Amino acid sequence: MNHRHAILAVLLLSFLVVGCLEEPPANTTQTPSPLSGQATGSGLVKLPTSLTVPSPTVAPTAAPTTTTSATATPAASSTPVATATPKATTAPKGKAATAIACGLVSSNLVLAGDVIMPSSDDACLVVAKDGVTIDCGGRVLSPVLAGTGTGVFVNGYKNVVVKNCALQRFAVGIKFSNAENAFATGNTVSDFSAGTGVLALASKGVNVSGNTITITEGSTPTAVGINVTDSAGAEISGNTIESGLTGVFADRTANIVVNGNSVRKAVSGLLVFHSDNAKITANTIKQSSFAAFALPASGISASGSTTTIQRNVVEGQKNAIECDGVNSVIEDNKALSSERGIYSAGANTEIRRNDASFNNLGIIVNGASSIVDSNSAWGNREGGIVLQSPSNTVSNNVACSNTNADINAKIVPQVGTNTNKCQANRCYPSDAAMCNPSGGCLQTC
Repeated sequence: MNHRHAILAVLLLSFLVVGCLEEPPANTTQTPSPLSGQATGSGLVKLPTSLTVPSPTVAPTAAPTTTTSATATPAASSTPVATATPKATTAPKGKAATAIACGLVSSNLVLAGDVIMPSSDDACLVVAKDGVTIDCGGRVLSPVLAGTGTGVFVNGYKNVVVKNCALQRFAVGIKFSNAENAFATGNTVSDFSAGTGVLALASKGVNVSGNTITITEGSTPTAVGINVTDSAGAEISGNTIESGLTGVFADRTANIVVNGNSVRKAVSGLLVFHSDNAKITANTIKQSSFAAFALPASGISASGSTTTIQRNVVEGQKNAIECDGVNSVIEDNKALSSERGIYSAGANTEIRRNDASFNNLGIIVNGASSIVDSNSAWGNREGGIVLQSPSNTVSNNVACSNTNADINAKIVPQVGTNTNKCQANRCYPSDAAMCNPSGGCLQTC
């Protein structure tokens, strides 16, 4: 590389650092055209040094259009110019487009290159209009200072889509606040050890689907993969989350759907609190790191009423599945190799067709008037099915090879149909209905 090329390389690198790389067109007096694939106009305005979040009722205004000349290159015949209102660049014919800067997004945007957020900005891409789609096309957004800022911010807008973005090293990858019908799909969020991958606050109808979130393990985990709070009707589906404190956290989010997610190596998998009518289905939670950090942990924990927990696979947790809500359904789950398999504290809960095996305790029922039917509890080290509340209907369960007791009714009376299968003299007390005759179930294992 000769001296002139070295100077040009330094100039280009300096433009990248401030998030505004432009490749000069053949005629430097011409205005760069909009990025291919965008609506007319780039829809991008450079953020002010101190970010003011745009209001959905006030149209964003462009920054002044005065220009500042970059440092001249002695051997160059024309000097690149950095404008105060950078737009997405379009490369000369036959070449790929380069990069754009952080800024306000007021129309559909397709990134043509990686974007670096300056340290002076609080957020990189800030949506400023309803109905905007941001398609990063796999391009990387990252801050100059690791662990700072937000990659994409949507505040108070409707029908916004953020997709195919690679968000690295941000404190928050994607943030929805007071948004409605907002989508985050097909994104990757990585290289962060604190903060949140995707965050939704006080929003409606948020959909977070098909994202991959990888949290950097720290000495004490604090990061959360997906956090949805006060956002009724949210759907969290098909995401892959690795490491961190919690894979998915939801609070005060009624009618939430958490479906088909995979969480590995996090302390806790899915925590859904104070959220009535939640549906938690077909998720996989494995390889919890709770033991390494001596932290309380759950694979799935839910506390809202009328919660449905179905077809999940949870392994290697402190508490595999917990449900405190009344009138809930826990069915067709696998709760395996954990300290406690299934713990139900809400009254009138249906616990059906679950496999709670190879735990310390298989199934613990602490809510009265529940139905415990057709479950399997094998090889648990302290007990198979433990009833700590009265008036439960216990039928058609298979509880075998458990230490201490296959079925143990610590509180009576219970309502049994005498159709449970367990080993002789492993059902207590002998006068409980499901233990007849005389300390054993109707059939042996």
